Amino acid sequence: MSLYSKLRRNIVLENHVYGVNDLFGDLLVEGRKEDIIKKYGGDNNVNVATINWLSDKDPSGNNKYLEWMVKTWLGLGKPSEDAVTDVQVADIIKLFHKNIQRIKNKDINSYSYDELKPVTKEAEEQRQKAELKKEAKKQKTIIHEDDRWLVVSPHSHKASCYYGAGTKWCITMKNTATHWDRYSKRATFFFIIDKTKDSKDKLYKVAYRKIGRNGKIELWDASDMEFSKNKTGEEYLKDVGSEVLDKLIKYHQTKFPEIEGRESWIDDDDRAQALVNFLGHEEIDDIEDYYYGIPIYRDETDDSHYIVGEEDDYEEAVKDNLNDRDDDELLEYYDYEGEYLYMNDERGFIDEEVNYAVGDMDLEDLIERALLEDDWNELEEEESDINDEISELEIEDELDEEQEEALSDLRYRLDDIETEKENLVDRAREEVEDEIRDEWEDCINNGVVYCFCEERGLYRNAQELLDSGIVYLERDDLIDSVVYNEDDYDTITHGYGIEREDDDDGGEWLICYIDY
Repeated sequence: MSLYSKLRRNIVLENHVYGVNDLFGDLLVEGRKEDIIKKYGGDNNVNVATINWLSDKDPSGNNKYLEWMVKTWLGLGKPSEDAVTDVQVADIIKLFHKNIQRIKNKDINSYSYDELKPVTKEAEEQRQKAELKKEAKKQKTIIHEDDRWLVVSPHSHKASCYYGAGTKWCITMKNTATHWDRYSKRATFFFIIDKTKDSKDKLYKVAYRKIGRNGKIELWDASDMEFSKNKTGEEYLKDVGSEVLDKLIKYHQTKFPEIEGRESWIDDDDRAQALVNFLGHEEIDDIEDYYYGIPIYRDETDDSHYIVGEEDDYEEAVKDNLNDRDDDELLEYYDYEGEYLYMNDERGFIDEEVNYAVGDMDLEDLIERALLEDDWNELEEEESDINDEISELEIEDELDEEQEEALSDLRYRLDDIETEKENLVDRAREEVEDEIRDEWEDCINNGVVYCFCEERGLYRNAQELLDSGIVYLERDDLIDSVVYNEDDYDTITHGYGIEREDDDDGGEWLICYIDY
């Protein structure tokens, strides 16, 4: 028995799944990787870890693309700043391999990275279009087709994108199904395609939306303009014809049939209809009670309770709830930073603080704070010199006329100096007062909590500041801000969350479970 035969026999005996061909295939794969490590590793600045990583990302399973990936990652033949990342290399090879049947030139080594990008992009777009077409055709119902009209009812966002291609309808946006999910709820969409019209004609595709059991009809042209209620809409429906329209209505009724045995009060109560649509059954009761003005309904199957209202109802409920709370509670939960705290008498407070601060200063501190020390010292020195001159003259037993005149001038100058000193003190006081006033105004303008609690350190927190009586809480502005920013209305829902549901006519209602 040959060595090859023995090896094959032993491998088969040890593992019935793993054959000789698999073994040698793995050896080939590893051999390719080792060759590339020898060729590009070490001095070529490619570590083994990077090559191993790229090998793991090679979608061929046999390292078919590994050398191209390593060369591209290195950016061989290019400035280093033009080299692409290992992730980019792995991503583009994945797309190439995935779409290789759609690519004419299948030789990966004939491409640079930049050359490969548009090729893979085009192939991927073709694949996505083919996939969309395949899926869309499964997710639609053809309502009517003749030589002129094709009427399709899409069942999914994909089908909407495919059959609504070329329009500006939000329900055909490929990057999100949000609009489709919202507008198709409690409604049926029909896309009416006029085969005789060019795509430049706004009526070549029209979205016909029938809402709820007995709801209204909406018509949207290809430019996403509604024309349901104007003359164009009337003429368009006449053009489509009663035969086609009857098929639309009949199909819609199969989705939203009349409910036999429904209690009449539910038919008359849009809120109850929305709750029924939400719960999936009609075993509900209007208990004729209200939660902050919003009607309460009981689910008879489990004795749970729900409120059903519009946006305005919930906003008013939040306002009522907050108005029931005192200032301290509002401050604690909604304005702990003091955004809606304002001074009761800012001018009076600042005036008092200024008078207190200045009144507590001695003359030296006042002059120093006003930076008038030089002017004051000059007057002081002049006053001292004059007093010395006067003392010398007064020593004389008898003064001549000239000396008497000089003495008189000196005494007049002393009076002037005293006046100048008084004026300087007044100037200093005024400048210091203005400076302190500006400091307080700047401080308060930065926020009363920051000013009094952080910068001045007079109070520990907003609550202490409010208790001081210096500030007041602007309740209305605070409450309006809470209502404006509270999309989930947690103030009244207490974490149970808001659900949105339509009534039979397509009107939207907000539903919330409550403890009752």
